[in-house]
Amino acid sequence: MGINLKSRKVHYDPNYNKAIEFGIEWLISLFRHNPNYRTYEIVYIAVKSLMEFLNMVGRIDSKYADLKKIDNLFQMAIIFGQNIKLVTETSIPLDGQNRPILALFPTKEFLTRLDEIPEISEMMVISSDPHEMISERVDQACYPTGDWN
Repeated sequence: MGINLKSRKVHYDPNYNKAIEFGIEWLISLFRHNPNYRTYEIVYIAVKSLMEFLNMVGRIDSKYADLKKIDNLFQMAIIFGQNIKLVTETSIPLDGQNRPILALFPTKEFLTRLDEIPEISEMMVISSDPHEMISERVDQACYPTGDWN
């Protein structure tokens, strides 16, 4: 895992839309309820591409509609007052700057590249296949029942 990554959680849910919403709520909860995260200017969402992200956002609850207003050039959006920066396969930061990252349905190869980002504070991986992620790289896993193990 990346240098100084404090924790990685994986959420598996066969319901694609609910899984995405779970991940976004996790990210929002970090900056809403944890004073340490309020100082961050940006948090990350990792997706394969901008088009894939827009397709995902188009399918979820309208309370996340601001994510659709992403700036195509800088790949940034604002939701609930927090700046969200997309990390794609072609735009991986050199330093995570101690920020959290939400990885939506990454391939093993993309996840490996995300792992190499130094200074990511926390990572939530949303997966459609619970067997796809390598267990030794996961601190906690959550299944549709809501149980963390």
